[in-house]
Amino acid sequence: MHPVIVVGIRGYYLKTMGDPASNDRGIYDDALFIDSPQVTAAFNANTDPSHFRKGKGSGNEKGIASLKPGLYNAHCLGLHKNKYLALVQRLGEVTVIRDGEPDYEESGYFGINIHKGGYTTTSSLGCQTIHPDQWDSFI
Repeated sequence: MHPVIVVGIRGYYLKTMGDPASNDRGIYDDALFIDSPQVTAAFNANTDPSHFRKGKGSGNEKGIASLKPGLYNAHCLGLHKNKYLALVQRLGEVTVIRDGEPDYEESGYFGINIHKGGYTTTSSLGCQTIHPDQWDSFI
């Protein structure tokens, strides 16, 4: 069986959205591409958290997570926050880079999902989000 492949490219629209000299948070300046037996398509996306929060260590002191670039076989269909169908991280661990001084890596199950974002916010604390106008086509 041919799996569904999802490829995210951070900064795909870097030169046309936000600050062209840096990777912005809180805007849909990234792209997610899907490839399946039925379709190959591109979507405006956000692969960064919406905000910064420096942290260290574990517990409530963790910095906000960004998914580290890599190949992950960690997602399946499921409910995001028990509300709507999304791609949820349940099949394996991922590695994130957390905001800190300096930034630091952590691997595990963090609920780094691929879900619908919002109109006034990308709605991400580390998840990958799709612009709400494109969500139904993506899922």
